[in-house]
Amino acid sequence: MTKEKPFNNNKIEIIFLVAILVISIVVFLRPALSSIKIEEIPTYTSTYSPLSPQQAHDIITTNASPITIVDIRSCKCKYNTEHIPGAIWNINPTSFYNTTNDLIVYDNNRTESMEFCKQLVGHTYGSIYYLEGGINAWKKAGYQII
Repeated sequence: MTKEKPFNNNKIEIIFLVAILVISIVVFLRPALSSIKIEEIPTYTSTYSPLSPQQAHDIITTNASPITIVDIRSCKCKYNTEHIPGAIWNINPTSFYNTTNDLIVYDNNRTESMEFCKQLVGHTYGSIYYLEGGINAWKKAGYQII
């Protein structure tokens, strides 16, 4: 004959108290937890796009989000002679890695700009654009040059 162990009420009481404690924590902390905002992890930009001079001008003048205009012509002397208002001269794409600004890149006509943009893909968070036709198209469209 086997002896049955007496049913242990202490275990039931402990389980019951733990359950009440967990439920209480959830009920009382739920409003506090719902007010915590979890920031979305940004993703790198996966492509670049052309902009006509008019589209670039519209983006620059409306300035809805932070934008950096980058003159990548090989000689800074060309930048010093003339450039798009607000542009900076920089020929190193890695300088813009991890930036969150939108970028408009231009050269004389667009060839180098496309290559520069290609090197930014997967390394920046903002939109990446190149000026279709470069500074020559900008001037031809009659937009301001400094």
